[in-house]
Amino acid sequence: MSEHDGNSDRQSGRDLKIEVVDFHGDVIETLRDDDGEVLVSFRKVCENLGLAFQRQYRKLRTRSWACVAQKATRDALGREQMMECVTLDPLAMWLANLNENKIPDLDVRAKVIRYQKDAARVLRDHFFGQDSELGRWLLNGMSTVGQRPAVVPARRWENYSEMR
Repeated sequence: MSEHDGNSDRQSGRDLKIEVVDFHGDVIETLRDDDGEVLVSFRKVCENLGLAFQRQYRKLRTRSWACVAQKATRDALGREQMMECVTLDPLAMWLANLNENKIPDLDVRAKVIRYQKDAARVLRDHFFGQDSELGRWLLNGMSTVGQRPAVVPARRWENYSEMR
């Protein structure tokens, strides 16, 4: 996914449908683009965690590993809205980079830790299934060098090969 202003969504004529994923009572808004890439509403995750969206979005956009995009969606009344999105890997990286020790509110701190530990897995399981070959590979710590799940398109492996 490359950073863009969402114009390609309007040009394709396809409205991306928001899919809601329940996470410990919070709603995480997601969607899939035309390539099947899972995108997560960064604004909604920030709101769920009580973090200032604009500040976190500015920080995220400076990170070399972050893929940030705006996607055109429709609200319940059919009005077009832009959703700031990240894919699953950058979401997990961003969550891991949050310093929970700097959060004075203990309830918010506990919530951030819960997101850090479980959010990426819950979203991956929701879209790819708990028993997917990709899920097993990721849960096993990508320990089998050279063996990649057949269910994931080869274009997505360029990021994973750097981790080995």
